[in-house]
Amino acid sequence: LSGFISKDYAEFEHRMVKEDVARLRNAFENRIEDLDTKLGDWAQWDDTYQFIIDRDAEYTESNLQTEAFEVLKIDVVVITDREGNIIFSGQLVDGERRPILDSLTEFIRSRQFHYRGEEHVNRRGLLSLPEGAFVFAVRDVTSSDGTAESNGHILFGFFVSAETEELLSHLVQHKVRIDPVSAVSEDSNKVSSL
Repeated sequence: LSGFISKDYAEFEHRMVKEDVARLRNAFENRIEDLDTKLGDWAQWDDTYQFIIDRDAEYTESNLQTEAFEVLKIDVVVITDREGNIIFSGQLVDGERRPILDSLTEFIRSRQFHYRGEEHVNRRGLLSLPEGAFVFAVRDVTSSDGTAESNGHILFGFFVSAETEELLSHLVQHKVRIDPVSAVSEDSNKVSSL
């Protein structure tokens, strides 16, 4: 009898773990989908498109103040031209906009991020950085009606914080902890597409 109970309990426990992992994955994917949706509004916007052309500081002064980062629930914004040159980058740290981390700059300048000709860039993923796990979404920048050829990219991202872990823990009813991948190769960051 105890053999049957142990086997049934083990199967039940295995099923419960699989369900918990599925709930966690869904919750995380929903957070990334929300990030990507917000990014879509900024990527297909005449003001962002024009900023890449003229680099007018009024765009960043009007639209990329610390309040925008807070409302969007992001830590990082990067805008590049089609060649991958960084036109704007900012990171919210302790309520202040600062330069982005060197590890993020390296990722932006890498081949994983650059313009790909006719291909539309619409990617999102989890990047393991020395500073922690970083969730990002990248899109082509185009006109508000979507008809203009892409002239660059925009990235929104956030670091997985204790607040993010608490939210995910609440959603799955279990303690969630996300640690950076320690087995990252020395010459490149590890990117996981979602």
